Amino acid sequence: MTPGSAGDWRPACDRCCHRPLNAMVKSAVFFIFFLASITGQTQHFLSDSLIDRIHHLQSKGNGFYGAGLFPSKRYKKSGKEKVEDNNIFFSALMVYTMQSAYPSFSDEGKRMIDTMIVCVKNNYHRYRNRNGDITYNFWQTHPDRPFPNSKSSNKEGYKLPDDLDVTSLIYLTQQNKSKRNDSLKEKMGQHTNLYQKKIHSTNKRYRQFKAYNTWFGKNMKLEFDICVVSNVLLFVYEKKLPLNQYDQDTEFLILEVIRNNDHMNHPYIVSPSYQNSAVILYHLARLLDAAPEGHFDTIRSKIVSDLKSLLATSKNRMEQIILLSSLYRLRESFEFKIDLKGIEYDMETFAFFKANVLSNQRLWLRKVFGKMGVFNFNFQSEAYYQVLILEYMELMNRNN
Repeated sequence: MTPGSAGDWRPACDRCCHRPLNAMVKSAVFFIFFLASITGQTQHFLSDSLIDRIHHLQSKGNGFYGAGLFPSKRYKKSGKEKVEDNNIFFSALMVYTMQSAYPSFSDEGKRMIDTMIVCVKNNYHRYRNRNGDITYNFWQTHPDRPFPNSKSSNKEGYKLPDDLDVTSLIYLTQQNKSKRNDSLKEKMGQHTNLYQKKIHSTNKRYRQFKAYNTWFGKNMKLEFDICVVSNVLLFVYEKKLPLNQYDQDTEFLILEVIRNNDHMNHPYIVSPSYQNSAVILYHLARLLDAAPEGHFDTIRSKIVSDLKSLLATSKNRMEQIILLSSLYRLRESFEFKIDLKGIEYDMETFAFFKANVLSNQRLWLRKVFGKMGVFNFNFQSEAYYQVLILEYMELMNRNN
């Protein structure tokens, strides 16, 4: 059985959302056991404890968060006012991450994950294209709720088009028929640079690539994001879809960005939706691990070197976790210890995803204002960060 494919999903979803809190999952106990030896049964106990903790963060359904969604928050640069945001992005990303590590979990851990996954998937239809097309939106579309918990949430002009990032993640978590995957890939090809329009929001040296755009919108200006296109290629690779010119040009775009070191020197230019070198490297390590043999061999050593270099200087432990996880994913060893005690503070100051209103504007405008982050909306999710810790534990155990 594939994770999350249980036939009777409604009872499972009810169980997911109405379980009593177990003292075993409280952070103090978790960290005490994490600092102990992480081998054998102890590792399974720790994983199950953390999975149970993640399980309890899943929404019971309250009118804002649908039953099964995982909460997240949105805030501007100052971070003073954080508002609840019921996007599907983090929940779908959590499903994909848990599915990827699924074989290593205990039977009890798998049962809890199956339940969580089914509950998340029960929300997908609320984010599907407004007109019934096969793509998905970052925010709820049935009914429309752009920029939830803001004055703009009911304004027509603030409705975003569907995007390739969320759509790729949702398709990665589903067992769709090959015809549906082929249809999506064909549609993605119609939203590439030079298909109908030319990109102006990135460096001139990248404007010749017929790479994937971030948005499905017909009227929006084009935008390249190295993390978004990594997720698109991840969808193409994992679904074993035939590669075409758009896939090849997207690969060439990634190769050139790494060779030019723009992922380290100008992350806000090459990844306007993430803007963090550590997060970019995390996406790239995941892509390299899934790519067909030989596709990214020329940059693998640089990715590894950049991961180690950034890990040695990063002060945020959530960054350290994704960097070390990326090295483990690439079967690389690196002597580095992460103390997870009090990591909640690092979670509060770490934004995995960002939205920027200038992301597809002219390059000069992005260079003037982009680095300051004054037009950013930052997004974070405690539940997803706990999943990143879970992934880190499993990858570390695999490498030991």
